[in-house]
Formats: sequence, C-alpha cells, structure tokens
Amino acid sequence: MIAVDNISKNFKDVMALSAVSFNVAKGELFGLVGPDGAGKTTLMRTVNGLITPDSGKITLPKGLLESGQLGYMPQKFSLYGDLTIGENIHLFGSLFGIEKTLIEERADRILALTGMSSFKERISDQLSGGMKQKLAITVALITQPELLILDEPTYGIDPISRHEIWELLKELNRGGMTILVTTPYMNEAEMCQRLGYIENGTLEFLGTPEAFKKDFPDMFYKAPENTSNYQTKNLEKEAYAITTTRLSKSFGDFAAVDAVDIKVPKGKIYGFLGPNGAGKTTLIKMLCGLLKPSSGSAEILGSNLSSGSEQIKQKIGYMSQKYSLYDDLTAEENLQFFSGIYGIPKGEIRDRRVAEVLEMANLVGKEKTLAEALSPGLKQRLALGSAILSKPDLLFLDEPTSGVSPITRRDFFTVINQLANEGVTVILTTHFMDEAERCDVLMFLLDGKLIAEDTPFALKKLLLQKEQASGNNIENVTLDDVFVYLAKQQ
Repeated sequence: MIAVDNISKNFKDVMALSAVSFNVAKGELFGLVGPDGAGKTTLMRTVNGLITPDSGKITLPKGLLESGQLGYMPQKFSLYGDLTIGENIHLFGSLFGIEKTLIEERADRILALTGMSSFKERISDQLSGGMKQKLAITVALITQPELLILDEPTYGIDPISRHEIWELLKELNRGGMTILVTTPYMNEAEMCQRLGYIENGTLEFLGTPEAFKKDFPDMFYKAPENTSNYQTKNLEKEAYAITTTRLSKSFGDFAAVDAVDIKVPKGKIYGFLGPNGAGKTTLIKMLCGLLKPSSGSAEILGSNLSSGSEQIKQKIGYMSQKYSLYDDLTAEENLQFFSGIYGIPKGEIRDRRVAEVLEMANLVGKEKTLAEALSPGLKQRLALGSAILSKPDLLFLDEPTSGVSPITRRDFFTVINQLANEGVTVILTTHFMDEAERCDVLMFLLDGKLIAEDTPFALKKLLLQKEQASGNNIENVTLDDVFVYLAKQQ
C-alpha cells in the first residue's frame, strides 16, 4: 500500500528526515513512534503528498490521492470551531463531491461507532478534546478511504478517550482498512502490527512491537510490585503538606471541583488523575493560590489558603501545563529572570542557584543557547528548573512531560524522585499511565469529585479482584484499565 524509499527532507539547516525507508502492507495497522521534533509529522505530510521530499520517493496505489481514498487527520485540530459536528461533516463531504444523502448515511454510521450520534448539533468549539479528535477522525473517514493516515490522534487527551479511539481504529482495521498512525504512547505502539521508531529524522527501528520492546527496554516502564496501602490517618497534622476540607470551585452553575477532601503527606509524589475536564487543573490552581475557592477550606504547608496565600506562594513551585519560558531568552537568562520573580537576591546567591539548576537540568554548556533552540526534553528540564529555583517545599507539575520521548520522561522522573527524597512534596497531573505508576499515591477526579485514592498497586489489585469476582478469567490489570473503569463510574 505504501512504499517509502530513502526519502530525505531539509528545512534550511534542519534535517527533518534522513534516508527513511519502510513499507506498509495493504490491511496493516502500522505505527510510527518518536518524541516531538523527531520527524513524524514531516513524514506523514510527505506520504500524503503535502510535502515534496528533497530526495527519495514514495509510492502509493495509482489514483489513491486523486480519488479521495486517502483519509488524513493532521496533528492539530483543523475543523471549524463555529460549526456543529454535522455541519463540519457535511462541509468536508461536499468538498469531495459526495451527495448529501450519502454524507448523512455515512456520518450516522461513523458517529454511531464513535459514540457521538447524540451530539450532531453541538458546536465544535464546545467539544472536549477527545470528542474533537473523534470528529476529526469522522471527517477523515467520510470518503470511506482505503488508507487512513492519523498524526497523533490521541495526543493530549485522557486515557478513556484514547481507549475509545483505539477500539475504533482496531475495528476499522479488522474491516480491511490500512492505517498509518503516529503516537507518543508506548502502550498504543504495542497495539500496532508493526512499527517504526524515528528520532532526529532517522528511522532507528522497524519491526514488531515485541521486537521493539526487546531492543528498546528503556522505553517501557515496569511497575514495582508493592503491596502496601495508602494510610494517612495515623500521621500527625504537621506531616501533611496539603489538607483540604470540602474544597470547591464553581463557575456559574458548573462545579469544576466539588467538595474534595485530600491529605497529602510531605515528601510524597502525589498524582492527580482524571479525564479531560475532571477538575485537575482547577484544583491545582486553587492550591497554588491562583484561584479563589467558592467554598471549603485548605491548609498548605501550615498556612490557611484563604488568609495566607502570599506566604504559600513563597514556598511553592509551579510548572504549568503550557510551555511558560521565553524563547527569545537564553537558558541562563530565563533562569535569571525567574530568579528575580522569586525574589532571589542578585549576586553570588542567585548565580550559585542558577548554576545548580543548570547542572540539574543537564544544561551546562548550553547556558547561552536560546530556549527556542533547545530540544523538547531540555526545554522541559529548563521549565522544571525555573519552578524549583526558590527551593520550594511543594512543587506542582501540570502535565510536565507532554511531547518528550519515554527515555526523557524517565530521566525527568529521576529528578522528581530526587526532589521527593530531599523532602519536596510533588503534585503531578499526567495522562501517561507509566508516569502515574511512578507516583507514591494516586487520586482520581471525575466531574470535580474525588472518587478513588490509593497507591497504584492497590488500585490495580482492587480492580483485579472485582474482575475475578465477576467471573473474568484474567491474571492482571493495568493502570489504563483502572482509568477506564473509574471514568465510567458516572
């Protein structure tokens, strides 16, 4: 179906692709994995004819591009936010010359597969991240293509939405559709029949998921077997970094966080899990003093949230979900700037602290490099370094590793573990379940409510016992399974 023969592509001084070759057989589900900036999107755009390679060639079945038998879903949401789901589908179907009645018939069938039949009249801007991705896939499928190319269709959405999209892809593949998909998630890579691993524009691996796991074991995280349960009731009050009592935040009639009670022991890595829109970021912003609660109370590092927010801010570090550094400043200039914000005095004290962070972030030798020129992994380390300049007692990390390779995420967690060992309490949100496995304790939010809290091992063990009690003959479950199970408890 696809033959990629020795293609290369440069963008000025950047080698995006270097002599890449692979084939995708008809009816195959082929995955391409790699970190941000590896060349995956350039390769996808080259395969579907949007980019012309500098050398090499790509061979597709004759007439595939012209006949509309190639469906393409780009990485970024590319539909019209002010149109409804139905209007977007009709617009793109009409661009391919499909009759209105046929568009309606196909749309109904695809929307039923994606579970969105009842949302046809909803404006696209009002959809969740997962529903937007499903809509984009629906549009890509409207021509009933022989080949479907998807560029990170599950990036940035929660595990339940990822699970639903992959169930759809597997069903389409069982029906004979050839699928080429890129993904940053290793558990998704394992669902492909074959895969390629690309980094710095070079194809480093081509083969089965089993062979990839054997050749690149550092890409995968094996959770330790820990039978301990999470117990806090015997701790002294001073042993908690955070205590909340029915903490709530509403926006109009919408309860983003609803009467949440948590106790976070000092020096622990505490993970916030939940679907998109569950209330994780809102809860973090309240605990940081960035949002005022609607009701309830919280004590942060011994200070009351309502009366001591300024004291709290001096003791915490915050790494936001979105990249927060200045691209036109060097690594060192960014750290100097944030040192000033945190009130670290100029001179020897500040210079020493900046030097310590540069070493921690593996940026020694790159101090004068502009932030925009750093790799995604180094950018994340620099952002983390900026958050810990003031040596905080409490560190908030809101999806800190999006877009970096599994090995970089592993190294990132080495730093986080070191901070926890030094007594820093770390609050983390993530959609990567291998990261959730690295947390001491997990709490799960759904519709703003706390519905589960325990160690990763204990949560898996509880679900396994429930499955076996229901007669399911299974030997183990994953945190992805736990996430899907809990997300359906509505």
